[in-house]
Amino acid sequence: MRVNRSGALAAGLLAAPYTNGCGCPPEQMKTAQVDTVHTHAITLPSWASDDPSPEFLRAWAVLKPTPEDEFARFAEGDPARLALARRASRTWAAAYQFFGTLTDEQIERFLSTKQIAIPAKSLTPKQRRALDNWFEVWREVMKGLDGEDYLLLLYKMGAEEDLSNVRVRFIAHGSHAVHIAFWVTPPGGEEGHIGTWFANT
Repeated sequence: MRVNRSGALAAGLLAAPYTNGCGCPPEQMKTAQVDTVHTHAITLPSWASDDPSPEFLRAWAVLKPTPEDEFARFAEGDPARLALARRASRTWAAAYQFFGTLTDEQIERFLSTKQIAIPAKSLTPKQRRALDNWFEVWREVMKGLDGEDYLLLLYKMGAEEDLSNVRVRFIAHGSHAVHIAFWVTPPGGEEGHIGTWFANT
Protein backbone atom coordinates (compact mmCIF):
# COMPACT_ATOMS: atom_id res chain seq x y z
CA MET A 1 0.00 0.00 0.00
CA ARG A 2 1.30 3.44 -0.90
CA VAL A 3 1.40 6.20 1.67
CA ASN A 4 0.66 9.51 0.00
CA ARG A 5 3.00 12.26 1.18
CA SER A 6 0.95 15.18 -0.17
CA GLY A 7 0.52 18.15 2.08
CA ALA A 8 4.10 18.21 3.37
CA LEU A 9 4.55 18.82 7.07
CA ALA A 10 1.11 20.19 7.97
CA ALA A 11 -0.82 17.12 6.90
CA GLY A 12 1.99 14.83 7.99
CA LEU A 13 1.88 15.70 11.67
CA LEU A 14 1.95 12.03 12.51
CA ALA A 15 5.27 10.58 13.58
CA ALA A 16 5.76 11.66 17.15
CA PRO A 17 6.35 9.53 20.26
CA TYR A 18 3.19 9.07 22.29
CA THR A 19 2.37 8.22 25.87
CA ASN A 20 -0.84 7.52 27.74
CA GLY A 21 -2.61 10.11 29.83
CA CYS A 22 -2.79 13.82 29.50
CA GLY A 23 0.41 14.89 31.23
CA CYS A 24 -0.50 18.53 30.65
CA PRO A 25 0.93 21.14 33.03
CA PRO A 26 -1.68 22.56 35.44
CA GLU A 27 -1.68 25.92 33.69
CA GLN A 28 -2.70 24.16 30.46
CA MET A 29 -5.68 22.43 32.07
CA LYS A 30 -9.12 23.73 32.89
CA THR A 31 -12.25 22.51 34.58
CA ALA A 32 -15.60 22.10 32.87
CA GLN A 33 -18.95 21.45 34.46
CA VAL A 34 -20.67 18.48 32.87
CA ASP A 35 -24.42 17.97 33.19
CA THR A 36 -25.10 14.32 33.89
CA VAL A 37 -27.35 12.62 36.39
CA HIS A 38 -25.14 14.25 39.01
CA THR A 39 -23.33 17.34 37.78
CA HIS A 40 -19.61 17.00 38.33
CA ALA A 41 -16.40 18.63 37.17
CA ILE A 42 -13.93 17.09 34.75
CA THR A 43 -10.51 18.40 33.84
CA LEU A 44 -9.99 19.21 30.18
CA PRO A 45 -6.91 20.34 28.24
CA SER A 46 -6.57 23.93 27.11
CA TRP A 47 -7.62 23.14 23.53
CA ALA A 48 -11.06 21.83 24.56
CA SER A 49 -14.21 23.94 24.60
CA ASP A 50 -15.36 25.48 27.87
CA ASP A 51 -18.78 23.98 27.13
CA PRO A 52 -18.06 20.54 25.65
CA SER A 53 -20.77 18.87 23.61
CA PRO A 54 -22.21 15.43 24.44
CA GLU A 55 -20.31 14.05 21.42
CA PHE A 56 -17.03 15.46 22.68
CA LEU A 57 -17.62 13.97 26.13
CA ARG A 58 -18.52 10.64 24.57
CA ALA A 59 -15.16 10.61 22.81
CA TRP A 60 -13.44 11.83 25.98
CA ALA A 61 -14.65 8.69 27.77
CA VAL A 62 -12.79 6.53 25.20
CA LEU A 63 -9.75 8.54 24.10
CA LYS A 64 -6.92 10.11 26.05
CA PRO A 65 -5.50 13.51 25.10
CA THR A 66 -1.98 13.67 23.76
CA PRO A 67 0.26 15.38 26.34
CA GLU A 68 1.08 18.89 25.25
CA ASP A 69 4.66 18.43 26.45
CA GLU A 70 5.03 15.90 23.61
CA PHE A 71 5.18 18.85 21.21
CA ALA A 72 8.80 19.54 22.10
CA ARG A 73 9.73 15.93 21.37
CA PHE A 74 7.99 16.10 18.02
CA ALA A 75 9.68 19.41 17.17
CA GLU A 76 13.20 18.04 17.77
CA GLY A 77 14.44 21.56 18.42
CA ASP A 78 12.84 23.06 15.32
CA PRO A 79 10.73 26.13 16.25
CA ALA A 80 8.67 25.79 13.07
CA ARG A 81 7.72 22.20 13.90
CA LEU A 82 6.87 23.21 17.45
CA ALA A 83 4.61 26.01 16.21
CA LEU A 84 2.96 23.60 13.78
CA ALA A 85 2.27 21.06 16.51
CA ARG A 86 0.67 23.70 18.71
CA ARG A 87 -1.38 24.93 15.78
CA ALA A 88 -2.55 21.40 14.96
CA SER A 89 -3.76 20.91 18.53
CA ARG A 90 -6.46 23.48 17.80
CA THR A 91 -8.08 20.92 15.47
CA TRP A 92 -8.28 18.17 18.08
CA ALA A 93 -11.58 19.21 19.61
CA ALA A 94 -13.28 18.88 16.20
CA ALA A 95 -11.70 15.42 15.78
CA TYR A 96 -13.02 14.38 19.20
CA GLN A 97 -16.41 15.73 18.21
CA PHE A 98 -16.39 13.59 15.06
CA PHE A 99 -15.26 10.48 16.94
CA GLY A 100 -18.07 11.04 19.42
CA THR A 101 -20.67 10.65 16.65
CA LEU A 102 -19.70 7.01 16.12
CA THR A 103 -22.34 4.46 17.06
CA ASP A 104 -21.93 2.22 20.07
CA GLU A 105 -21.12 -0.66 17.75
CA GLN A 106 -18.47 1.36 15.91
CA ILE A 107 -16.82 2.49 19.14
CA GLU A 108 -16.87 -1.08 20.44
CA ARG A 109 -15.15 -2.23 17.26
CA PHE A 110 -12.52 0.49 17.61
CA LEU A 111 -11.83 -0.57 21.19
CA SER A 112 -11.49 -4.22 20.26
CA THR A 113 -9.49 -3.86 17.03
CA LYS A 114 -7.86 -0.42 17.47
CA GLN A 115 -9.44 0.79 14.25
CA ILE A 116 -12.75 1.46 12.54
CA ALA A 117 -13.18 2.17 8.84
CA ILE A 118 -16.34 3.70 7.41
CA PRO A 119 -17.02 4.46 3.75
CA ALA A 120 -17.62 8.20 3.55
CA LYS A 121 -20.85 7.53 1.64
CA SER A 122 -22.08 5.46 4.62
CA LEU A 123 -21.61 8.19 7.21
CA THR A 124 -24.81 9.25 8.95
CA PRO A 125 -25.89 12.87 8.38
CA LYS A 126 -24.64 13.71 11.88
CA GLN A 127 -21.29 12.06 11.21
CA ARG A 128 -20.92 13.81 7.87
CA ARG A 129 -21.64 17.18 9.48
CA ALA A 130 -18.98 16.46 12.09
CA LEU A 131 -16.50 15.46 9.39
CA ASP A 132 -17.26 18.59 7.36
CA ASN A 133 -16.77 20.65 10.51
CA TRP A 134 -13.36 19.03 11.04
CA PHE A 135 -12.39 19.85 7.45
CA GLU A 136 -13.42 23.47 8.02
CA VAL A 137 -11.60 23.77 11.35
CA TRP A 138 -8.45 22.30 9.79
CA ARG A 139 -8.72 24.77 6.90
CA GLU A 140 -9.03 27.71 9.28
CA VAL A 141 -6.27 26.61 11.65
CA MET A 142 -3.79 25.67 8.92
CA LYS A 143 -4.46 28.65 6.66
CA GLY A 144 -1.33 29.70 4.80
CA LEU A 145 0.47 26.37 5.19
CA ASP A 146 1.04 23.46 2.82
CA GLY A 147 -1.79 21.01 3.44
CA GLU A 148 -4.16 23.69 4.72
CA ASP A 149 -7.12 22.19 2.84
CA TYR A 150 -7.59 18.50 3.63
CA LEU A 151 -10.34 18.11 1.05
CA LEU A 152 -8.04 19.46 -1.64
CA LEU A 153 -5.38 16.94 -0.59
CA LEU A 154 -7.93 14.14 -0.95
CA TYR A 155 -9.02 15.40 -4.37
CA LYS A 156 -5.40 15.46 -5.51
CA MET A 157 -5.15 11.82 -4.40
CA GLY A 158 -8.10 10.98 -6.68
CA ALA A 159 -11.07 11.35 -4.35
CA GLU A 160 -14.43 11.96 -5.95
CA GLU A 161 -16.09 15.27 -5.10
CA ASP A 162 -18.67 13.48 -2.93
CA LEU A 163 -15.93 11.31 -1.35
CA SER A 164 -17.74 8.20 -2.60
CA ASN A 165 -14.38 6.43 -3.10
CA VAL A 166 -13.00 7.40 0.30
CA ARG A 167 -12.99 5.44 3.54
CA VAL A 168 -12.71 7.35 6.79
CA ARG A 169 -10.75 5.54 9.45
CA PHE A 170 -9.93 6.04 13.09
CA ILE A 171 -6.87 3.98 13.82
CA ALA A 172 -4.47 3.58 16.73
CA HIS A 173 -0.88 3.30 15.50
CA GLY A 174 1.67 1.66 17.76
CA SER A 175 -1.22 0.68 20.02
CA HIS A 176 -1.61 4.20 21.37
CA ALA A 177 -1.47 7.11 18.90
CA VAL A 178 -4.93 7.66 17.40
CA HIS A 179 -5.25 9.16 13.92
CA ILE A 180 -8.11 10.27 11.76
CA ALA A 181 -7.18 8.91 8.34
CA PHE A 182 -8.55 8.71 4.82
CA TRP A 183 -8.10 5.89 2.31
CA VAL A 184 -8.67 6.95 -1.30
CA THR A 185 -9.21 4.49 -4.13
CA PRO A 186 -9.03 6.46 -7.40
CA PRO A 187 -10.57 4.90 -10.52
CA GLY A 188 -7.94 2.65 -12.04
CA GLY A 189 -5.30 4.02 -9.70
CA GLU A 190 -3.31 2.92 -6.70
CA GLU A 191 -4.89 3.29 -3.27
CA GLY A 192 -3.33 5.95 -1.09
CA HIS A 193 -3.94 7.25 2.37
CA ILE A 194 -3.21 10.21 4.58
CA GLY A 195 -3.93 10.83 8.23
CA THR A 196 -3.43 13.07 11.22
CA TRP A 197 -2.77 12.26 14.84
CA PHE A 198 -5.09 13.77 17.43
CA ALA A 199 -5.36 11.53 20.52
CA ASN A 200 -4.11 8.50 22.41
CA THR A 201 -5.83 5.35 23.64
